[in-house]
Amino acid sequence: MTEKPQYEELELKAGLEFHQRLDTDKLFCSCSSHMTEEPEKSIQKISRYIRPTESELGKMDPAAAKEAIKQKQFIYSLYKDSTCLVETDSEPPHPIDKEAFELALIIAKMLNCDIFDEINVMRKTVVDGSNTTGFQRTAMIGDNGHIEKPLEIDIEGVFLEEESAGILGETKGKKEYRLDRLGIPLVEIATGIIKGTPEEIKETALRIGTMLRTTGKVKRGLGTIRQDLNLSIKQGNRVEIKGIQEIDELEEIIENEVKRQLNLLEIKEEINERDIGKIDLSIQDFTKYFEEDAPGFMKKAISKGGGVYGYVVPKFKGILGKELLTDHRFGTELAHIAETLGIPGVIHTDEDLGKYSIEENIEEIKEDKDLSQEDSIILIASEDPEKAKEVLKELEKRIKKAKEGVPPETRKSIEEAKTKYLRPLGSERRMYPETDIPTIKVNEEEKKDIEEKTPPKPEKITEELEEKGISSELSKQSLKSPHINNIRKIIKETEVDPTTIATTFTNTLKELEDVNTEELTPENYKEIFKSLEKGKFPKDAVGEIIKIKSKDPERSIDQIIEEEDLEKISEQEIEDKIEEKINENQELVEENPHRAFKVIMGQMMKEYQGKVDGETVSRLLEEKMDK
Repeated sequence: MTEKPQYEELELKAGLEFHQRLDTDKLFCSCSSHMTEEPEKSIQKISRYIRPTESELGKMDPAAAKEAIKQKQFIYSLYKDSTCLVETDSEPPHPIDKEAFELALIIAKMLNCDIFDEINVMRKTVVDGSNTTGFQRTAMIGDNGHIEKPLEIDIEGVFLEEESAGILGETKGKKEYRLDRLGIPLVEIATGIIKGTPEEIKETALRIGTMLRTTGKVKRGLGTIRQDLNLSIKQGNRVEIKGIQEIDELEEIIENEVKRQLNLLEIKEEINERDIGKIDLSIQDFTKYFEEDAPGFMKKAISKGGGVYGYVVPKFKGILGKELLTDHRFGTELAHIAETLGIPGVIHTDEDLGKYSIEENIEEIKEDKDLSQEDSIILIASEDPEKAKEVLKELEKRIKKAKEGVPPETRKSIEEAKTKYLRPLGSERRMYPETDIPTIKVNEEEKKDIEEKTPPKPEKITEELEEKGISSELSKQSLKSPHINNIRKIIKETEVDPTTIATTFTNTLKELEDVNTEELTPENYKEIFKSLEKGKFPKDAVGEIIKIKSKDPERSIDQIIEEEDLEKISEQEIEDKIEEKINENQELVEENPHRAFKVIMGQMMKEYQGKVDGETVSRLLEEKMDK
């Protein structure tokens, strides 16, 4: 597929699920939501096995049942201050965190949702080990919302739920998680159907992200915000893509998924043209063809009591090698399914068999089985014959679905804006009531209070900043900053030049390399700018003071100024020093005033680095040289 698709003709439909961590304590206990920077230094580890159960309706979620096939052991790391008995499922959940709950109500109101009078917490079945309970707690806050820009779209619901545990690693039969992430409050926003181009869908996501930042209480950094995407095209099926962490990648991910689905539909047409009837594949043991001469991974499987297994797929030549995306073929789809079930790879006859050195082995199979040149062979190597059969049965299901075109499934975002198979689509069977947490009631007075606390729309904020004298471009940069609320608040509460405040948060913080400013609170920043307002230090020293304060938040600004010798120099002292420099450079001043200005300016800023404002020095130097 080389031509750019016409998305309207393809009837491209998308839906977004936004997941944003909130900057409060954990949702169902009083633990800190701060995650350690050294996850390997846990205070204790526990292990669990998790199995799916039927819901209260007597039904089992197919995705959960499929996950349980893997029979993994789950290892959980615990940490001081950020994990407790609630995370280990050894104690009932505490009442829902009030700050997180109020923030979820504010976000629902921002998105024009109807907030429910009664809010119930539900359980969503999760058996991949990412939650020690085997379910995730989630509560629907409101529905029937909408946003107007850049496209008019519905907001189907706003949910408040607990974040899952963080993955640390995975080995055969085991999966390791960190529990400091489990229970962090998470707001999920589910949009209605979006009909637009990939660029328009990305811009919609960016607007929602911007609106969330204006609350001033969302976490920032890699992993704190992610999107799930539901997507379909004409003649296809709904596909869910999980874990998109960079909104800027969303456009390319959609373009790639559309290409993948269009090529799957081409495969469907090819199968129909070849008049391939009912696909019934017989699992065969091909071990004898590889006992004497085979690559290492096959020899290892055979030596440990396993072997090489697979089947013949009639009239399938070329289909397994069909490129869906660059370096991603139909055979790659099968390999991803096998990988999720514990088999690291799939070999098929549409690929380069020379890299395995098994061309002769394959020719022997074809000769013995009297295969047509149009037939394909699929092989997997496994130490466990039963596991091999299990995987091959799943691969057979996927091959049969090729006749239908695009199978409905859940995929996950990977590198290069591509996706890979994760599991079948979940169903309504995953949800059932949480019995440990009572219904939460929201009265009209509380709803009115929430309305008053709701931030203005993004365009109103940029308009507000421009009215304060901040340029249009800097206003837009400020709106994208996670510190937008700090910017607005400090402008209102100090007399410091608004452009200086906005520039500090949008540019200066980015220039502070290797400085972790995450621990600085809004009050810390207010303290800094209040001191600047009083003239205690020059504005050129703001970055240095933020740097020092970040390393030691307990030090007061007065202490930093005194101990680091950052006190602002008086204009009289600057004037005296300028006259001294002019005298030292008198010859240059007379011969080349422009050059002399640059030289003296450089000498002054070097000598008084961090103690004087460049603007002040420039103004006084210009006045002195004019005289």
